Amino acid sequence: MRINDYFHDNRMKEFFLHIINDQRQANKLVLFILTLLSFLFFWPSMQQFPAFVHAWTQSDRLAISLCFQQNGFDFFHPCNFNLITKEGITAVDFPILEYAVALFSYLFNANPIFIFRLFNLTIGILGIYHIYKLFMLISKQIGTGIFMALFTITLPFFAYYLNGFLPSSTAFSFLFIGLYHWVTHLENENHKSLLYASLFTALAALIRLPFIIPLFALLGVWFINAIRQKKIILRPLIGLLIGAILVVAYWFYNHYLASIYGNIFLSKLLSINSLQELINTLSDMAERWSNEYFTPYHYVALIAAIYLFVSAIKQSRNSSSGESFLRLFLGINSFGIVLFFIAMGKQFIDHDYYFLDTFLPLIIVFVGLAIAPIEISQVYSKVIYSLLLIGGIGSIGYTKSVLVNRYKIDPSNRTQIAYNAYLDGAKLVEKHQIAKNATFLALDAYTTNGPFIVLERKGVAILNTDSTNIKNGLDLNLDYTTLLDTFLFSDVYQNYPNIIFALDYIDQTKKLRLYQPTENLEAINFFNKLYHYSFLDFSVDTGNSYNGFSNYSTRNGESLQLNKNTEYGLTYSQQITTNTSHFSTDVVVDVDVLLPDSSTTTTLVIAVDNQFYQPYYIENEVDTIGVWNHLHLRTQLPLNISGELKVYFWNPDRKTIDYDNFRLLIAQ
Repeated sequence: MRINDYFHDNRMKEFFLHIINDQRQANKLVLFILTLLSFLFFWPSMQQFPAFVHAWTQSDRLAISLCFQQNGFDFFHPCNFNLITKEGITAVDFPILEYAVALFSYLFNANPIFIFRLFNLTIGILGIYHIYKLFMLISKQIGTGIFMALFTITLPFFAYYLNGFLPSSTAFSFLFIGLYHWVTHLENENHKSLLYASLFTALAALIRLPFIIPLFALLGVWFINAIRQKKIILRPLIGLLIGAILVVAYWFYNHYLASIYGNIFLSKLLSINSLQELINTLSDMAERWSNEYFTPYHYVALIAAIYLFVSAIKQSRNSSSGESFLRLFLGINSFGIVLFFIAMGKQFIDHDYYFLDTFLPLIIVFVGLAIAPIEISQVYSKVIYSLLLIGGIGSIGYTKSVLVNRYKIDPSNRTQIAYNAYLDGAKLVEKHQIAKNATFLALDAYTTNGPFIVLERKGVAILNTDSTNIKNGLDLNLDYTTLLDTFLFSDVYQNYPNIIFALDYIDQTKKLRLYQPTENLEAINFFNKLYHYSFLDFSVDTGNSYNGFSNYSTRNGESLQLNKNTEYGLTYSQQITTNTSHFSTDVVVDVDVLLPDSSTTTTLVIAVDNQFYQPYYIENEVDTIGVWNHLHLRTQLPLNISGELKVYFWNPDRKTIDYDNFRLLIAQ
């Protein structure tokens, strides 16, 4: 038999019709498709540490889970490894997911990263499966349910969190498991379904607070139905009220925890206060996330759903009880979500998972209701099914490419740089046999818990390395301090040069440096090897500050001045050998400069026996003229060189230029 004949054979047609028309077979098919897509989408990332998009929040959740194993599984005192809160205990939405992961991985001695991802993925797949069952129940068509399941799992940003560490996808899944059982109870008066419906909608709101909005929307639906029918059905109202009371009670307990211990999570409003702010917020959201919220095929489906929804309203067709229930829920929930967006809208710009918490459930219900009444004519069935097949394959491919991009190793990504550096740090901790109860100050950490999870120690992470934060961190007097070698000079030393007097060097890798508080505040023990350090403010009384310098001329004891008489200014020279070290030698200059006009240029020259030459063009660094500007200039000498190192300013045009507060550091 030819292949073409096979596909036109009635047996093939009957096989697919048998699946589509047999609910049990369709259920198996949907579970098979979801499992297959899970392997395609998620298998490469199932054991990856949260060091990619939104690594900060995801590593916090992982830390809470791991901390349960260290606090004796004390559920009501959830903790993390960051000591910015008292004893590391923190307020957090009902952490049942984190607790279950901690318990399971502990009992079975399993990798908690893999277990966390597996738990979220399994619950997520169950949620999508119930989306399939919900809209199959509403439409009485298996095809509608299959379409909605595929529509959901191929949403790019949703797929990313489906096996992640945030509770958002789990709360989303619990909501739709609850909605399925609400509709089942409504249509069949099944009391077991009522129990499941109440349980899962309450759990959704407990583990992720924005899901309290659909919980109250469901309460509103039952109250409105009671008014319409002039009959109060107590059981669903009691179930919802108990759930709402539990959520509100835990909310108060959470605030008690925050007042006593603190909170590592966002706890303030980021409201939209004007029409212009609303426009800007929506514009920023679209620019940043529009290609990851949906695939192009989803946008086509959304446009089609809007058309179908409006058409259905115009036709005024009779709706089933389940359909009417979801329509009313959609309306009330939409109102609540709009109010939430006004209160927290600016948060949506930086955090795409807020869209998952709020608008995504609305969109899924809306699309499902829009396509539920469709009955595909036999005449157009082949064309429509072909288009759906193309869209399905296209959206799967698009989503896979987004996931690959989100998990792509980017050498310039600071979060990934930090994670890789702290993997080296774990080796230093083991090498020096640092005690488990030792505390760490992680400077330039980029995530609040990432360093401490890897180091398996507690501490404080300094995310913003301005001078105040660095000083405040050092004042905590923690046992050890870690610094990322990549950003040591650009982000730490530049902002707080006196750090070199505060810490003593212990050890380093090529990515991370390990320190402890200094024992001598006047000595510099910060470096593996210090060749030179000097600070010149060009005051009248310079003492021995100019040792090693030549070609300098101060102006009234106020600053160093280059003018028409000076082509080379402030030359420092020293014999240097770098061929005995595995680490690079840094030459760092910090200086304030005053340029009289925009045509003035000068160059900092660093040279070793004319073998090495690296100029810095100040004209490219200074934005304003006529005022003092601070410059931070750095280069690394090559390994295995030996000779006379010279550092000097070159003024080829012999312009008048003033320098002050000159700091030169040469060190490994």
